[in-house]
Amino acid sequence: MEDLVDILYGDLVKLAGMIRSEKAPHLTFRTTDLVHEAYLKLLNQADRTYQNRKHFLRTAACAIRQIILNRYRDRQAQKRGGDLVAVTLSKADLLPAHWTSGDDWETLSLLLTRLAQSFPRQAEVVDCRFFAGYGIEETAELLDISPATVKRDWEFAKSWLFLHLTKA
Repeated sequence: MEDLVDILYGDLVKLAGMIRSEKAPHLTFRTTDLVHEAYLKLLNQADRTYQNRKHFLRTAACAIRQIILNRYRDRQAQKRGGDLVAVTLSKADLLPAHWTSGDDWETLSLLLTRLAQSFPRQAEVVDCRFFAGYGIEETAELLDISPATVKRDWEFAKSWLFLHLTKA
């Protein structure tokens, strides 16, 4: 694992920086701290086998998402100031523009879990496209499906999530 992280450290920093700046601008810790926490999270996983570079980076993106969500939950705890922190998610084409509170992260995480239970491949497409920032071709290669299937799954997942987010 150490060798893998050494080789891909630059990619991890770039990935964490992108996620931090575009999807979680409220974060008050450095990108390198986010990378190091993701490394520890990956190190503690039971299954540490990765098919290739993209598979590892997708797994790292999921770990980063979980870290961001946990940070948000920690901040929301009453002993840390309750609901004083707001998270802006308006840049995400997946979310309704009116969603701007940090509660959206928790709701989105719960909905992604529900999506994965009913439509696992579509949830993987969301992880690749939204959280890891992969394009259609990269996602297709990683998931071993056609680009057309990625496009259909992406449209379906966005519609499904939007429908459930607007009800929330």
